[in-house]
Amino acid sequence: HRILVVKPNNDVGEGSVTIDPKTSRIFVTNPVRRLYAGSGLLAGFSGTFVVQLPPNSIHSCGIINGTDVIQGPCEVSGTGGTQNFGGFVMISSITSNPLEVSMCHSFTNTSMAISNMFAEIGTQTFEEVMSRAVLSWEDVFATAKIEGVTNNNLTTFYTAMYHTYLHPRDFGDVNANEHVRFSSNSTHAPVTTSPSQYFDDFSMWDTFRVVQPWMSIVTPTAFTSMVRSLILKARDGGWLPIFPCWNSYTNEMIGDHSIVVLVDAIAKGLFPETDGFSIEEVYRYGLKNAMETPQKWESKDGRGRRRVAEYIRHGYLPLETNTGHRQQVSTTMEYAYDDFVLSTLARRFSHHKHKQLLERSRSWKNVMDNSTGQWYVRGRYSNGSFIKPFNPFGYPSYITESTPFQYTWFVPQNVSELVEWFGGAAAFIDRLNFFFSEGHYDATNEPDIHVPFLFNYAGAAWLTQKWVVNLTREWYGPTAEGIPGNDDAGAMSAWYLFATVGFYPVCQGGGGGIFGDEEVKYIIGVPQFPKVTLTVQNGSLVVVANGLSIENIYIQSVSWNNLPYLRSWITHSMVSGGGTLVFEMGPEPSKWGSDPQDIPIGC
Repeated sequence: HRILVVKPNNDVGEGSVTIDPKTSRIFVTNPVRRLYAGSGLLAGFSGTFVVQLPPNSIHSCGIINGTDVIQGPCEVSGTGGTQNFGGFVMISSITSNPLEVSMCHSFTNTSMAISNMFAEIGTQTFEEVMSRAVLSWEDVFATAKIEGVTNNNLTTFYTAMYHTYLHPRDFGDVNANEHVRFSSNSTHAPVTTSPSQYFDDFSMWDTFRVVQPWMSIVTPTAFTSMVRSLILKARDGGWLPIFPCWNSYTNEMIGDHSIVVLVDAIAKGLFPETDGFSIEEVYRYGLKNAMETPQKWESKDGRGRRRVAEYIRHGYLPLETNTGHRQQVSTTMEYAYDDFVLSTLARRFSHHKHKQLLERSRSWKNVMDNSTGQWYVRGRYSNGSFIKPFNPFGYPSYITESTPFQYTWFVPQNVSELVEWFGGAAAFIDRLNFFFSEGHYDATNEPDIHVPFLFNYAGAAWLTQKWVVNLTREWYGPTAEGIPGNDDAGAMSAWYLFATVGFYPVCQGGGGGIFGDEEVKYIIGVPQFPKVTLTVQNGSLVVVANGLSIENIYIQSVSWNNLPYLRSWITHSMVSGGGTLVFEMGPEPSKWGSDPQDIPIGC
């Protein structure tokens, strides 16, 4: 007899396996426990899946419990005493070979797992299911068509696109978008419904920079469903989530970047106002996160910003502040950005709050120090003094997963002011060139992945072109090591998509803010394929690179819909409305995009 063994994937030995020979089904449950904030607590739901074998295929069944293998029983439950438990079935000798098995899952219950299986698999064969899966992915890949490239280019690009769409996950069931309630803090969370797909597992610190912006361009319907999901989580738990995973608050990583995704949707016209969601509701939740200190139990549960009162009082997070993760300087930099994004929304509702948040968006200046002769972010105590000794190229605990030099550039809300802070365009360009030429850039993590595109803000777009090409060629390719870092829920992959198509979202969510320009900008980088066609909200965006070659990496001129285009950025309305962006490429740098009126200002 052939034997099929099924075990729950549970680290603490919980769950159950039930075998029903009459229906030829195996039912498995995995109770989910939280990580990060609330670590170890039950999340209120189980991962449940059903294994469907052919009719009359189970000859007999048994269980595994620790080191015991017992034939006869068809049900076993783990109580935390052992991680090694499961069930097995002996397959009838008359069953066809190979054995065809169907599986489907639900985060609600086994009944919904069965419903999902009937709805999504039904009577289809393995080949038919595989064909549908291929077609589903091809629908995603079809939103970006690249032409005139090698197979290696195709493999690298579409592998990156595949990774970009692995998270967040569709958490609901097929029937009425049912899903368990967010952050229930109970053993069994109640089941609720949402008006569209319900998404969870937002690795937000990683993905707000590039993953959600990419989706907003080529898959805006899914992006809008993600926006709804974030608001539904806030309704369920009372706070806008910062890093929602396991359908729970986690407060893992830093910042408060759900507000960035929500305001980005508003600025791009992708907010679902007609579905019972309001911009004012987003503002209320964003303001609560930014202004209110969560109660002790809420903070422990991962709700609200860490140590927001100290941030407001000092204008930065002092080194004495116990954030639970340290990272005080990086948190200050990211809160300042989040405050800027929220300030653009506050203009609609409160002049006072707008002004207050706008002032807080300049908090990055409070952790800048130039006592070494160069400006770097640096740890600062509550009395105003900076930490000593200081190594801008080290990895101190007050910086998140990077160096002070790398985090010094994280002022996406006002790069123009950062240019002046460094002493003007020439000095800014020198510092950037030093950053790259001396190997300080980290392509494997998020804090500095926007930095290659900052040359445009100083009138040196050709250097953006040089370094972006160098980085994509060095770090990306069609091999097992062809994506840098651990990809962080698709972040490094989405960076590659933007970097090769030819534009990049340096500042998400802010619109113009300070400068009154409501358009979301994308900084022009360099097209690295002869032709790209993106399926966008209102048609197709075609990007053409005439004369592109290994040597011809520099933009000589640009046209938009057959008219000369001189600015070194484009707007979201241009992208989403469709059109044709044509680049003439050459082997030498040009002055394109360098005139003052063609340099991006603000967010």
